[in-house]
Amino acid sequence: MLLDEQTWALTVAVLFFVVGVTASLLSILPGTFIAWLGVVIHKVWLWEDSVSWGFFAFATVLAILAQLVDLAATWWGARRFGATWRGALGAVTGGILGAVFFNLPGIVLGPIAGAVAAELLAR
Repeated sequence: MLLDEQTWALTVAVLFFVVGVTASLLSILPGTFIAWLGVVIHKVWLWEDSVSWGFFAFATVLAILAQLVDLAATWWGARRFGATWRGALGAVTGGILGAVFFNLPGIVLGPIAGAVAAELLAR
């Protein structure tokens, strides 16, 4: 039996949600972004038969807020472990650049490298 288009779209969206939640819990990939991509794919695939534009906007705002909280936690963590404001800024910058350019290793090592580099440059 062949599945209809709505079932396929929902299956793909749920797959993205499951991967996103798992990635968030394991801290291996940007889970919030992956889960949000599930909403985007479902909306683009089914357009008006998908979620409302209000829900899409709400999900987008929540995804952005989650990323901002993640960056704030990186800042706070660096400051908590003795970094100056420059080191904390380096950690946030390293986290962003590491995730963009080096994926998984960058997510882990980027904040550390950024904090160390900023502290060394400041002294």
